[in-house]
Amino acid sequence: MKLSTETKVYAFFFAAFAGVVILGFVTYRSTRELIVNDRLVVHTDQVRQSIADLLGAVLEAENRRRDYLLTADARFLEQFLANLDRIPTVTRKIIDLTADNPDQQTRIAELK
Repeated sequence: MKLSTETKVYAFFFAAFAGVVILGFVTYRSTRELIVNDRLVVHTDQVRQSIADLLGAVLEAENRRRDYLLTADARFLEQFLANLDRIPTVTRKIIDLTADNPDQQTRIAELK
């Protein structure tokens, strides 16, 4: 059976339209996945930065404590206390950021 030229043209345009619709759907799905993954990466970066802030506060407090013990300079004591006050704030931020992850909550309990 021979198809007319008009039927072939309609079939081609229908196939092309179906291809465009499928490509559009795949592109939409991929874009949605990228958006979700981007949010997860941003969240992970926030958690990592908070952990780095906590480490910095702890190390700085330890250094200022050591400086104070060696020199008895009140300036180092003030810096030590200031860094000591930062630790609960940063820890609270980490707890808030990891509240939706039960695995991390067990680690946070160890961190406290």
